[in-house]
Amino acid sequence: MPKRRWVDSACREIAAFFKTLRQTAEQLTPLQRWYRVLSSVLVKYLHGRELHPLPGLPAPA
Repeated sequence: MPKRRWVDSACREIAAFFKTLRQTAEQLTPLQRWYRVLSSVLVKYLHGRELHPLPGLPAPA
């Protein structure tokens, strides 16, 4: 694939991702939004899985 087509395709995928994120952003916490972005960036290494925030530690007794 020529470089121009590859760049065009990548830009379209990024734009589509952020369009979807904007549509759901109000329903997500800032931390959940970052996990969505990181999951998208690391898709190659996560093999399609989505990262999820770890549960918080229990309050000290």
